[in-house]
Amino acid sequence: KEIDSLDSYCDLFRKQMATWLIVPVLITKKMTSNEEFTSAIHAAYGSFGIAWRLLDDIKDVETDMMNGIHSSIYICLSKDTKKLWDKDAGEKTDRNSGYTKVILDYVLENCVIDRIKERICSELESAASIADNCNIAGLADEFRCLLRPVKNRQGRT
Repeated sequence: KEIDSLDSYCDLFRKQMATWLIVPVLITKKMTSNEEFTSAIHAAYGSFGIAWRLLDDIKDVETDMMNGIHSSIYICLSKDTKKLWDKDAGEKTDRNSGYTKVILDYVLENCVIDRIKERICSELESAASIADNCNIAGLADEFRCLLRPVKNRQGRT
């Protein structure tokens, strides 16, 4: 299935994290038989994982662009800009083509990074809220600590 939105991109990554989430879920099951608690831990770590992935996509935007990797940045591009992203790295680095500049200008002009940062903040706040509801204040605080620098830098791409 084609990924056509940031939501579907995040949903796919949540499924890809299944093996990474096994450890916290198994530890939780060992600690308690409360299925709601186990599901909450799974959801909190899932939100954290998505935030981490999106932040990594921002950090790697130029590398991903040059390698044609379909990151969250790519998902937020227009159809025409996606075609430029998908071009061979040699074509993108050719000074005469201007493809790289067009792509990065689109990202800046359309606040793509800011939209992704908003999603990162939403995922981390969701993880913190879930942890709060499970009375795991320390974990909630950790998620909020991770949220703070992203939130403070919104609007400063």
